[in-house]
Amino acid sequence: MSDIAPADAVGIINALIRDGRHQEATDLAVRCDGQWPNLAIFPLLAAQSLASRGQAEPALSACLRAVGKDRLGLESNAFFMALLIHLVPQVHWPQLYDVWRQNFPSAADLDALVAALAEHPQRYDFFGAWSRILLGTEHGTEAVDRFAHCLGPLSEAPPPADAIVAEYSDKAIAYDDDSVHRNSVDGIAPHLTRGLGGQAGQTIIDAGCGTGLAGHHLRPLAKRLIGIDLSPDMVARCRESGLYDTVIEADLIAALNDMPGQAGGIAILGCAYYFPDLAPMLTAARDALVPGGRLMLIDFPAAGAKSVRQTIGGTRRYCRSAETIRDLAAAAGLVVQPPDIVAYFNLPCYLWTFTRPE
Repeated sequence: MSDIAPADAVGIINALIRDGRHQEATDLAVRCDGQWPNLAIFPLLAAQSLASRGQAEPALSACLRAVGKDRLGLESNAFFMALLIHLVPQVHWPQLYDVWRQNFPSAADLDALVAALAEHPQRYDFFGAWSRILLGTEHGTEAVDRFAHCLGPLSEAPPPADAIVAEYSDKAIAYDDDSVHRNSVDGIAPHLTRGLGGQAGQTIIDAGCGTGLAGHHLRPLAKRLIGIDLSPDMVARCRESGLYDTVIEADLIAALNDMPGQAGGIAILGCAYYFPDLAPMLTAARDALVPGGRLMLIDFPAAGAKSVRQTIGGTRRYCRSAETIRDLAAAAGLVVQPPDIVAYFNLPCYLWTFTRPE
């Protein structure tokens, strides 16, 4: 390999990977790593080739070697995060995350990585993946801090209702097939049981019910289960589930306003992020609850005091600080508990529980 430049070797290895010749690509990357030991690209290419064959352990080893050569670089660190999420069972994340953290032994070292990538064009994907891993290693508060780098100032108006209907018309048929959607709801099921399972014979409203994925967990808690959704296609799928007594096609706030004092529990799990202002939603939910009834709501977090921000990538989501939510709850006349930090759509979220006073 002494007769070619590193850039040419990189091109050859990438071509081998594209052609599916992964063993040759790995072998060449390892040889180049020996020849140019200060370059991170060759162990990274070896990791990518190994991962293409599903060889998680050697891929992780090669990737960690790349991180050690370029601690503040995006590519090696981002690929490590991707390997954990896509190839490694979550039970092993804490141990492997600790190994990665050895490259950043002090808080100052970790802060240097954050500072190096905080304005990177691909920061949304990187910090989103990092926050997901922190959730999986039970570092919820730190996950919220990292997610802050996925946010920017309010820059876009909320999508009109017809755009949301069109979006979910396209998604309805395959929505339940997406493991991210299923895992999001399944992951918060114990919280729903604790928060909404206390009253026998109650009506529960699943506001923003979609296809009814949450119905599997809400049905055992309710004597009567009502779904509300704006999308006709999602409503049709929800009705087909057979889990709901009634499914209403309507605007969420308008429908809640038509149900004063009817619900012992309300779940709003996958739609609050479309609303720039939650005050009307919280007021409508309070009025729909019986005294002592509970509302459980998923909202994406923003760091800082009294902050409302917007994601800079993926689905545009409104994100609110905990203090903002507490102020809104007080204004709506709801008693609020400290939020749980949970994974939803593979990102950190606040799961709030509010109670209408007796």
